[in-house]
Amino acid sequence: MAKADRRTRFEARIQIERSMLSAVNAKLGHLEPLAGMTLPALLSWKGRISQKCDAEFVNDIYKILTECSIRAELLADNSKDVFEKSLVRKSSQFEVILEMLNERLAHR
Repeated sequence: MAKADRRTRFEARIQIERSMLSAVNAKLGHLEPLAGMTLPALLSWKGRISQKCDAEFVNDIYKILTECSIRAELLADNSKDVFEKSLVRKSSQFEVILEMLNERLAHR
């Protein structure tokens, strides 16, 4: 696998994560900013924001962010080559997840 291909996947992951962080922090950052998209960071944020927002709302956002985090990690992971490339590389899956996130954030 080419070094440039790994770098491109890593850059795509960063862009995806920044989109998610920006969406969440634009709506909830004043209450509790989200600092990262790793699973431990998401779990920590969920615990803090749950004290300030409706539990169902927080859980919905957490599920969407967790799904995105897992998929973005898979995108950047070199071992992903064992999976069917057409399923892993579809950027539209992240657009759908971001749309779901924005829709849920709008109904807070």
